[in-house]
Amino acid sequence: MKKFKAILFDCDGTLIDTMDLVIHAWQAMGRELLGGGLLQKSDVIKYFGRTLEEATVILAEERGIKDYDLDYLHDVYWDYQNNHHEEIAGFYPGLKEALKELKARGIKLGVVTSGTSAGVLQELSENDAEGIFDAVVGCEDVTKPKPDPEPVLICCRKVGIDPSDALMVGDSRNDIASGNLAGCTTALVSWYECPMDDLLDYEKADFMLEKAEDLLSLV
Repeated sequence: MKKFKAILFDCDGTLIDTMDLVIHAWQAMGRELLGGGLLQKSDVIKYFGRTLEEATVILAEERGIKDYDLDYLHDVYWDYQNNHHEEIAGFYPGLKEALKELKARGIKLGVVTSGTSAGVLQELSENDAEGIFDAVVGCEDVTKPKPDPEPVLICCRKVGIDPSDALMVGDSRNDIASGNLAGCTTALVSWYECPMDDLLDYEKADFMLEKAEDLLSLV
């Protein structure tokens, strides 16, 4: 089995359990789009794995809404996310320990997020994980977000590793597509709530990770 010199991670849903925060941010945005209507958790989960812009457009089309301000809706979404970090549940079980072990083995670690670098750094700080990652690439660092390979390629450059020596780990089809297109090996985590059947039909990952400790067998 190939041994990796770097492991890159999506953040929300892969490293850190932000389920409640994401659902509530979607509901805040949904109230604006739907004139006070409530999105249920099941309504939101089906959009996981898509960019926020893509998902919002699809939601509006499904509800027959044509007149809306996409920038305003996204401001509502990110304002909720940025101001309710108390809803973050922390790292998924065993992940922080696995990350520290990977670091001790000399593996470069990076985060590739569709959110902001500042948001990720705040989440890491609030969960006592400062200094674990060698690089963080956020939406403000790229011109083409995931599923384009650009974010992953930038992170590989930042950690000084060729993409062929890196493993990209994520919970969504955009994470896996970005890693595949960048030339990385990819791994899909099964501990989040993305629609797995649809995801696997869309983009194939090289590995499936059922628990955090599975990472240690790959290096």
